[in-house]
Amino acid sequence: MWGLESRGLQSGELDWWEQPTSDLLPLLRKRQDVTVDIIDTLDRHLDMTRARLDEALWSRQRSRELGITDDPDQRFSFAVLDYAIRGLYAEISNIAQLRDEIASGTTRDPVKRVRRSKGQIRRRAPGNPN
Repeated sequence: MWGLESRGLQSGELDWWEQPTSDLLPLLRKRQDVTVDIIDTLDRHLDMTRARLDEALWSRQRSRELGITDDPDQRFSFAVLDYAIRGLYAEISNIAQLRDEIASGTTRDPVKRVRRSKGQIRRRAPGNPN
């Protein structure tokens, strides 16, 4: 399916593709006549994720107000909700960091930015499982 959309963008038959696959973005960026709006896409994703977080936080607060959180039968449901809330906070943080880095126009390779020695490989003695 993505092949048809990609060809449509490149030939001018398609004007807009909301969620292209990440492996095609470098190919699309090379084309002068195709604009890739990654920042706008990340902003929309951040807005949607914040809305999901707001809903989850509202649900948690409303459950407290109604006294549902004291029900032992609901313990696992609230544990899952808390886990989802933590995941949404992490997702917002990661996407915001990615968005800011892309917006600043960094050209440095992320792998080359890490300045740590690679360490040594320790070989095991023959016949020794550890």
